[in-house]
Amino acid sequence: MVATNEGIANVFDCAPENNLMICPMIQKSFVATCASKIIYNIVCDIGDDVYRVLIDESGDSVGKEQMEL
Repeated sequence: MVATNEGIANVFDCAPENNLMICPMIQKSFVATCASKIIYNIVCDIGDDVYRVLIDESGDSVGKEQMEL
């Protein structure tokens, strides 16, 4: 890939295959955007249908409780 901007070229040279994101604000924004799109698609798929949520509560060896949806 040929980049005309030196800053962009440096990023591609440092992270050619793994799409490295080094800015926490960009990471948080990206994750929030993906989450909202996924939630929107799930809500659209469910529509007015009835649905159930299965919650599994378990404890680990240290005594911490974990909940899985």
